[in-house]
Amino acid sequence: MTTIKSKNPLTVYEKLGVDAQFSNEQLIHLLQNTPAEHIYKRPAKGGGQWEFVTGTYIKKVLNYTFGFLWSSEVKEVEDKYGQVVATVRLTIHKPDGSILIWKEDIGKKDIMFKKGTQTPLDYGNDKKAAITDGLKRCAAQFGIASDVYGKEEFKEIQLEKVEQPIIEMQDEPATEQQIKIIKSLLPEEEAAGVDEANYTKLNAATKIKELMMEGKK
Repeated sequence: MTTIKSKNPLTVYEKLGVDAQFSNEQLIHLLQNTPAEHIYKRPAKGGGQWEFVTGTYIKKVLNYTFGFLWSSEVKEVEDKYGQVVATVRLTIHKPDGSILIWKEDIGKKDIMFKKGTQTPLDYGNDKKAAITDGLKRCAAQFGIASDVYGKEEFKEIQLEKVEQPIIEMQDEPATEQQIKIIKSLLPEEEAAGVDEANYTKLNAATKIKELMMEGKK
């Protein structure tokens, strides 16, 4: 793989005066767009298609980003309304093995039954798929394939017609933290000219991602 060199030796965290968790290089790996060759499609409930990445891809990105200093744990598995539901925790470790940070999420898989019966066709496979789905969703919280799963979660809400309030991020002003991060990623002369009034939460998030991606060049 190509070695990515950061344009700035200081991490975003160091510039903000807080303890560093991930380096700029790690942030780039986590937040970059998912390569098209790793995105697959499957039929969606209610019609259309959903995009997804494999569990193998997620594990490779974790290994490459954190040098095998990560682990996953299945906290709970249960059956609900014809689905296997698995609660999974993804933990990133420090070099000494202690915990740096963790994320927890829920994965699910419809149970496949033998035709005309309530006997599972392959319950072990359904359970494994739910656990893998949980790992993917935890990884997406760190940014891995978030461009795929963020989009798919929105589709799921639309297809199932669940009435949920939608925060209009494009109309809300950017947070102070977002502005600080943008300034930290820009050269000093450009950072001085940043007009906070021109940024909403949505375009500030987009700008941060673009600036981090520039570190690959």
